[in-house]
Amino acid sequence: MYTFDLKEIQHSVPQGSVLDPSLFLLYINDLPIHVQEIKMVLLADDKNFQIKATNENILNQKENRIIQ
Repeated sequence: MYTFDLKEIQHSVPQGSVLDPSLFLLYINDLPIHVQEIKMVLLADDKNFQIKATNENILNQKENRIIQ
């Protein structure tokens, strides 16, 4: 089982804002460029990360690099 520390969100866009879809697309479209250790599947307003590792320690290291 994996657990992560919660972090406070510093900035956000109000739900229902007309900017919300545009800002989300600007944010998400660049993710595959900056995160290359994993396979990333982008679909509409969602994302899925697929990480391969040979053992749990390597998996944890990759997860930590992605989160930072």
